[in-house]
This record gives sequence, structure tokens and C-alpha cells, in this order.
Amino acid sequence: MTAVADNISTLGVEEIADLVSASNDARALESRLFLPYQRAWIREGAKLAILEKSRRIGADYTDAWAAVSSRITGARTEDLWYSSADETAAREYMEYIAHFCRAFGAMVEAFDESHEMFGADDITVFRAVLPRVTTRTGARVRPKIHALTSNPRTFRSKGGDVTLSEFAFHADPRGMMKAAGPATTWGGRVRVISTHHGEGSKFNDFIEMGRRCVAGEARPSDMPWFVHRVTLDDAIAQGLVELINATRGTRYSRDEFRAECRALCETEDEFNEEYLCEPSAQGGSYLPYELLRPCVHAKAPTPTEEWSEFLANISERSAECSALYAGVDVGRTTDRYVVWVIGKIGGALRTLGVLVWQGRSYGEMQMIGESLLAATFPGAARVRRLCGDATGIGAQMTEAWTRKFRGRAENVTITSSVKQALIPLVRRHVEERTITLPDDPVTLADLSSVRKSVTIAGHVRYAADRTRDGHADRLIALSLALHAADTTRACRFASLRHKPVGL
Repeated sequence: MTAVADNISTLGVEEIADLVSASNDARALESRLFLPYQRAWIREGAKLAILEKSRRIGADYTDAWAAVSSRITGARTEDLWYSSADETAAREYMEYIAHFCRAFGAMVEAFDESHEMFGADDITVFRAVLPRVTTRTGARVRPKIHALTSNPRTFRSKGGDVTLSEFAFHADPRGMMKAAGPATTWGGRVRVISTHHGEGSKFNDFIEMGRRCVAGEARPSDMPWFVHRVTLDDAIAQGLVELINATRGTRYSRDEFRAECRALCETEDEFNEEYLCEPSAQGGSYLPYELLRPCVHAKAPTPTEEWSEFLANISERSAECSALYAGVDVGRTTDRYVVWVIGKIGGALRTLGVLVWQGRSYGEMQMIGESLLAATFPGAARVRRLCGDATGIGAQMTEAWTRKFRGRAENVTITSSVKQALIPLVRRHVEERTITLPDDPVTLADLSSVRKSVTIAGHVRYAADRTRDGHADRLIALSLALHAADTTRACRFASLRHKPVGL
């Protein structure tokens, strides 16, 4: 095994530059600088290649080296298009690119950041223009490396190599691949890098295609993926822990490092998916059905579109409650407008009523919040606190509620950072069985649709697919109601109203 002290992650730019200048043999250099599984990925020459990986093994770092070294030497002269599920990862990838360019002594002719509009999306695009090299046909070109966030339209009319990082967590992986594939028509390659995100993911589909091809059992529609599989145990066996100790100044034993990774996961299923390359049958759900089921109560009201039925549900169930709380998620066309009211009984919370609307007017939606706050109910009398979604069209609506019902209404802008506080509230109450849920398949599917992931930069993301029934709108309404009921100062969002940078 390579001496860990020589691994590239432990060396500064000047030290790497010295090794580069002293070596005329790229393979010998990589053998000194990278672990075996990293070298295998760097040297992969297939047109379609997948890295099925554990977290924390340095995959993007390795891919960035491959991107730079192959273009500095002229082995690859095509442009490279890198896309990850979030902007943080794209920015970090380009920092690696800059680092390795300096190590090679390459004079990068341009290194910039710009914004492009793709439909309604404002996409940040990072670009590095490398020195001229000669192509196989004798032409002189300047290879470019681009990094950007996930949007299928960004690959339209592009050409060259494509790297799709954390592919399983892209909002539209099928669309990304559909757009990226034609970009490689003139000799380009596709590299897909990801941890798993459920058995039903497109990423897992591609891996299964690759395995069938190797086994000689390919179906007519299968793409010939070449699959690299690196579990946490594989990486540890090849020197990962020693590398981390040398890089970070830590003193882990291999067993201690593995135990720490296991402790970061709430369940064995999560650990198997995040670190051992075993896709979860739960599809990566943060609130799987088996977790929700014990909270389903036959007496919890079924969600309704009728305002009168909604009020009647609350009135029938509020007499024993000491306080009422409400959460409102604002949506209008594809997404839903959801009002979720809960009541406090001792140390537990009970669902009293759920209103679900679609396609209603702005005035009607604003009226609902005002009417709910003004209404009186048996037992608890009034809704003590209502938290409303102040994102997008909800901003003006919730501001009106806070002005009219000062102290009883709170507007909450749903940023990624706020989701990190809101959504775990739902899980906590579900795990403690201190909330009742309606026995309604659409509602349970909505709650179960949210997935938790951790970006390459270590940030937590919560995401859900948009379906014909909405976009986790019921989940957000419930989480806002639970937030309204949470009187602890630690859960208040006053310091977050300036719309902090999220994930």
C-alpha cells in the first residue's frame, strides 16, 4: 500500500508541484499520491462509469485530480461539465480544480463565476479555462472545466465529458441523464458518482444495468455502465483511516473510525445505505411508513377541502385541549394550501383538523388564516399561536396575519436552514408518539416523501419530489404547527428571518 505520508491529501501545493515536476510517469506518481480505489477511478477509461460509494472517501477530490491531470497532459482535451445536487458541492469541486492547477504550475487563463437563467432557475456556473493543449487531430484548444448545480436544461447544447456527483440526490436524475448523454456524442464520457438513495432510485437502476452487463444478462434497454463499488470497509482496508489521521492530525484506530461513522446514523438501515452501498428499501425516507404507523389514530380527522367540515372537526375534538396551535403551508396551483391544527392534551399533541386546498384565490387563503385566528372553540377557546409559510406568495399573507393578530401569528420563511429545525420536530414527535396522525394514504405518503441527505460539504438537506398531490405541503404545515406549540426559545426563528444562506 502507498505510504500514507505521501498521499496527496496530506501535501500542500508546493509539495505536490515538486512531485509532479520530478516525475515523468503519471501512473507512478498516482501510485504515490492516491489510495488503490482512488487510482482505479482516475484510470477508468470506459465511456459510462459509475462510482457506487460510501460517504467520506474523497470521491470528488479524486475526480477533480483526474479532470485536471488528464487535461494538463493532453490525455483529455474535451471540456468537462460537472454537476452536483447543490451549489456548495460545485463550489468545492472548483476549489479542488484550482488547487490541482496550481500544483501542476498551470497558468489558468480564466477562473470565474457567473449566473445563468434556465427557465425560472438562477444557476451559478463556475468555470476554469486551462492552458492550450494539442488534440489528437493536431488542433490547439483550451480545455474548460465547468461546475454547476443540478438542472437538466444546463446541459442542452453542451458537449464534452460529464460528471454527475451525488446523482441519486438530484431533483430530476432521469432528466439530468437524458440531457447529459447527448453531450458526450463526440467522444465524451459520463462519470456518475453517488451514495445510494433507495432501491427505486435511477442511480440504483444504472448500477443494476452494469451488473447485468458484466454477468452477460444485459437487457436490450440496458446501458453498459462500468461500476466501481467502494464501501467504507473497502476504503478502510486500503488505508483511509491512516490517511485521515495524517491529514487531520487525528489518532483514530480503524475500529474507532468505523464506530464513529456508525454512531452518526440513526438506524442500521441508514448506515448500510450511507456507508456500505446497500440501497434502502425505504427509498431514503426520513419518515418511513413503519415509523408513522404507530401515530395513526382512527379518531384523527381525515383532511378535507370544506371549511365548515374543518371547523366542525376542530370543535368536536378541542374540548379536552389546554391549547390549540396551527401551521399553514401556502401553495396555490401544483402545491397545496394546507392548514393543520393541533391541540395539547397533557404532554401530547392531537391532530384536530387538516384543511387542504388547491387553486383557491389569494383572498380566500388569507381569509382562512384570519378566520381561524378569530374563531372560538370549546375548551381551549382560541388558537394560541399560528405559524405561517412566508415564502413566495405567502409573504404578504402572513405579514397581514401578524399585524392583525400581534403575538399570536408568526411568519416563517422556509429556507433550507429553517427546514433543518422544522422537519426534525416532526420526527421527534413521531418517534416519541406524542402526535396523532390521520389514517389517510395521501397524507401519510406526503409525510413519508421527505428524504434526508448530507452534501459533500457536510450540510444536511431535506428534499421531497413534487407529485400530483403536492410537494410535502402537509408535512410543512404539520411541522409549522409543532413549531407553534414548541415554547422553547431554542426553536424560535427570530434570528433566521433575514433569509440565511441555506444548502
